[in-house]
Amino acid sequence: IDEEGTDKAMYVYKTNDTRRILFRVIDPYDSEKVFLEDIFDRKKFVLEFRNALKEFFTNDFDLEKWDKLDHSDSENPVSIKDQILADPWINK
Repeated sequence: IDEEGTDKAMYVYKTNDTRRILFRVIDPYDSEKVFLEDIFDRKKFVLEFRNALKEFFTNDFDLEKWDKLDHSDSENPVSIKDQILADPWINK
């Protein structure tokens, strides 16, 4: 998903080689429309994906647009940024 409102869906599939994955980005409304498809080293992909998420939520996250989760029944909404950056997987 990008800031311009264009939806994209990311999928990761197993391959015959456990060290590699197939990564695909498609149109969620038309699975025949593939924006990106390639095979990657699994460990490197996970490391880079984790780093990119951490970088985004640390430096590029638009607080005004995305800061609060929808907890209409809660008096203390959770900050998405704080929740993501506190996740143990992100901080490996």
